[in-house]
Amino acid sequence: MDIITANSFPAGDESEGSNDDWDIGFCLDKKSPQIKDQDAVVPHAQDNVSLLKQAISKGDVGTVKQLLDDGMDVETRLGFDWTPLMCAVSVVNYELTELLLDRGASANFSKDNWTVLMACCSATGSEDKIARCVEILLSRNADPNMVDR
Repeated sequence: MDIITANSFPAGDESEGSNDDWDIGFCLDKKSPQIKDQDAVVPHAQDNVSLLKQAISKGDVGTVKQLLDDGMDVETRLGFDWTPLMCAVSVVNYELTELLLDRGASANFSKDNWTVLMACCSATGSEDKIARCVEILLSRNADPNMVDR
């Protein structure tokens, strides 16, 4: 079992120490807990989830890309059991939306009948940004006929 798998949690099963808050101002420093494996340093999976939340809220495409390159699941559950894609469209970030879709994120994910498309349409942002994110979601087979309760 590799180090990432050993310290990862399946989607929706975050550790007891995790929370649904979006930690503003989070950054890794030299005191952050880390695991060493054959000269590589890998932050704990829980720290990666927090880092992913921060990167999405800040629109940091590079950090999200790096986390995915390092093996983080594109369908990892974040706050409120939302996927990174739902979070990215809720802040109408087209670059993040495109990256996550390119990496295999489901455009049809729903949580309690609340879909990625609904999260995008209800986002606070300019109409142009929302329309652009809606367009890419529809082009990637998001189902516009899904209804809520």
